[in-house]
Amino acid sequence: MATIYNELPEKLSHNHPLFLHSIDNSCVLLSSIQLTGADNFSELLGGIVYSTNAAAVWKDLCERYDKIDGSRIFQLHKEIATISQGTNSISSYFSKLRELWVEYDSLAPVPGCECVNSREFVVFMHNQKLLQFLMGLNDSYEQARSQILMMVPLPTVIRPTHY
Repeated sequence: MATIYNELPEKLSHNHPLFLHSIDNSCVLLSSIQLTGADNFSELLGGIVYSTNAAAVWKDLCERYDKIDGSRIFQLHKEIATISQGTNSISSYFSKLRELWVEYDSLAPVPGCECVNSREFVVFMHNQKLLQFLMGLNDSYEQARSQILMMVPLPTVIRPTHY
């Protein structure tokens, strides 16, 4: 026997995996130039039609279309700064935070080299991520947070990519 629901669905928390934020929509423009058919393809072909290899084509396309969106970087930074565990499990909270870090790092990567200053900066950034994670934990983890902060060296919450 089928159950019929006549009630309105309850409002989803912003922490719920099915929650859609106002910026999560298919109408977001990724490029300021809208391709509408054959009319626009001549614009795409203009810089690449005489390219001698695929690398030159990709380089040209990246120069024209791979622009970093400052408003998205701002939004990510704000979400990272204000995220907290709330009613989520530690695992769900950490997964969401890590997802934000990965996207942020892809849009605003830290330049690096093999020098000492670069390695120190990477350690500094890992410490910042640890502090952000700990700040967002619920108060019930105060004792664990204190124990972690007394560790020397501080543990990392993400696997180091280089240094």
